[in-house]
Amino acid sequence: MDKLLTKFEKYISYTLIIFAMIYVCYQVVDLAIQFTDKLITDINDHTVAAEEKGKPVIGVFFTILLTLEIIQTIRVFADDHATKVRVILIVGLIAATRKILLYDMGESDVKEELAIAALILSLSAGYFLVSRAEKSTPE
Repeated sequence: MDKLLTKFEKYISYTLIIFAMIYVCYQVVDLAIQFTDKLITDINDHTVAAEEKGKPVIGVFFTILLTLEIIQTIRVFADDHATKVRVILIVGLIAATRKILLYDMGESDVKEELAIAALILSLSAGYFLVSRAEKSTPE
C-alpha cells in the first residue's frame, strides 16, 4: 500500500509541475505582450510614466517568480518527501512583495497595512532564523 501511495504522490507531483510549467510559459508570453504594449504606448505618447502603467507588468512578473518557487517546492517534496521551510518562507515573501506592489494606496485601510507589515516582519524573521540555523547545523 505504501508503494502505491508513493507512486501516486509522485505522479500527482509531476502532473502539478507540468501544469505549472505550462502556466509559466503562458505567463511569460503574457508578460512579453504586456511589456511590449506598454512600451509602444509610451513611445507613441512620448511619456515615461511607468508607475501606474507598470503595475500589471510587475504583477505578472512576480506571479511567474512565485510559480517557479512553487515548482521548486513541489520538486523537492516529490524527490525527498521533505518540506523545506526556507523555500516556503521565500514563497511567502514573494507573495507579500507582489501584494505590496499591486496595493492601491488610495483605498488603503490602516488595519490592512499593519497586517501586511506584520506578515512581512514575521516571514523575514522566520527566514533569518531558519537561515541562521542552517548555517550553524553541520551537514
